Amino acid sequence: MMSQGCTPHFLAGPDAPDGILGCPQPEGEEAPSPVQGHAGRTVLPPWFGKEVRPRKDPLHPCLVGTPPGGTAWMACCGPAPPTAPERREAMSGPKVTRRQFLKMAGVTAGGLAASGLLASCGPQATPTPAPPTPAPAVPTPTPVPAGPAWSTAPSVAKPDKVYWVYWPWGKTEDEVAAQFEADWGLPVEKVAEPNVEQVYAKVNTLYAAGEQMDVIKTLTPWIGEWIDNEVIQPLDGLPGVDEYWNDMNELCRQTVKLDGKIWGLPYYQSFHIGAYFQDHFEKAGITEPPKTYEELVDVCLKLKKDGISEYPILWMAGQGAEHLTFQFYQLVWNWGGTVFDKDANPTLGPGSKAREALAWWAKTFQEWKITAPESLELRYIPACKAFWTGKYTFHFFPHHYYMSLLNSEAESPIKGRVKQMMCFGDGRTMGWTEIFTLGSTAKSKEWAWMLLQAAGGKTKDGNYTAAMKYGIGAMLGSGFNSVNRHPAIREAWKKWTDVDLNLKQWEKATVKFIVVPAMMKPWHQKWQDAAQVSIANCLAGKITADQACDEMIAKHKEVAG
Repeated sequence: MMSQGCTPHFLAGPDAPDGILGCPQPEGEEAPSPVQGHAGRTVLPPWFGKEVRPRKDPLHPCLVGTPPGGTAWMACCGPAPPTAPERREAMSGPKVTRRQFLKMAGVTAGGLAASGLLASCGPQATPTPAPPTPAPAVPTPTPVPAGPAWSTAPSVAKPDKVYWVYWPWGKTEDEVAAQFEADWGLPVEKVAEPNVEQVYAKVNTLYAAGEQMDVIKTLTPWIGEWIDNEVIQPLDGLPGVDEYWNDMNELCRQTVKLDGKIWGLPYYQSFHIGAYFQDHFEKAGITEPPKTYEELVDVCLKLKKDGISEYPILWMAGQGAEHLTFQFYQLVWNWGGTVFDKDANPTLGPGSKAREALAWWAKTFQEWKITAPESLELRYIPACKAFWTGKYTFHFFPHHYYMSLLNSEAESPIKGRVKQMMCFGDGRTMGWTEIFTLGSTAKSKEWAWMLLQAAGGKTKDGNYTAAMKYGIGAMLGSGFNSVNRHPAIREAWKKWTDVDLNLKQWEKATVKFIVVPAMMKPWHQKWQDAAQVSIANCLAGKITADQACDEMIAKHKEVAG
């Protein structure tokens, strides 16, 4: 949020981002409403701060944001716009980073009064000159503890509290936070959001506001953007990092180490699988799962003809942060193709494997009618619960741990009768490690690291407490070898799936940002939002696979330049 010491105002309209030519308000459109940050302080809406223009007008810095379907707004803080000569002189100076820009804009944790957010256009008051900024102190090297990093308190002073931003998985985060507070006497402020999209928006809002964030539960597609915008900071040099690195499996290492730096500890690890309803196989006399896409179509047509299942296939193809597009990525990868090359350029042109796979996928909806139409409305958990009805034969492509939901002893009416199958062809699948990262706005990096270890590494007692809870309770994989090999994990998973087959599929996993290099680009989220619409329209029969791929290529040119 912007400083109390200035007079913030909104600018809108197509000319505002570039020239700051005035303060028009679009007819019929109200100024943005504020949202709440820590302790009830007012901050900008979550769509502000995702794009800034420090090089456009560094003497009059602003944050740019566009609400869904709305007009681009700028939240500006400072005196009246500078004259043209002043602007030209400023533009000839050195370039600034986002972090420098936010500081220059006065984005601090001090707060922005609601009255300032809604201030009308007009002459701006001349601000009182700020006192000279003292020279920064020489940073003190992080002390190396005498004992293990997870059980030795840092020698620096504790902050008042530490902030953990996440979407919850059962009660695990609550239990880990309570244990951390008991171990270290340091309160944990839990900033829990209901799902991944809300976490992404919340983190961007809090960062633009300069609010404290110590540990952030982070999806892989956000990492590149957040590194580029300095939302998160690397772990290199912190005590115990090397020990954690040595216990990580290769899939985890491929995720956490970027540009030679380590950016987090694992939250969980997974990969895409296939599943089938055994009862339908028995009724149809099918003895083993299909091994190719051609065999899959033949089996489904038989099931449909015999009246066993009207729509044998249920996909997890609802729209979301890692839903429809990720099903597309997995399908194309398993098909033997890619959606982007190693330089993040689309591989969606005529004759590509991606077009071929998308055209096949559309036929399962429109021509053969073997895919349930409701697939386009169902995300992961709702799709699993729909599979409980026993109406469908095949379920593609859930994460491996959804076998624990499909065969839930407490909830599933068909528990024990849903079986895991290998992905088609050579079995290739897309895998990932989602991580906990260290916020750049942490008040104490050392104490934030202690919380990060409790969340993604070891608690004070030396146990991988969170990873074991995730694994035993919900079948989440870990990025640590010692967790995945633990006898208690294997014993817990036996009631949900064939553990050996699951491990065989795991070995076929390739980390998803190698499969989709664009995932690590700051523009990926914007591209993905548009791609979901194109793919969904294709599967619904509104456009062809060629048209959908052409739209996705055009969107890449727009967002990536």
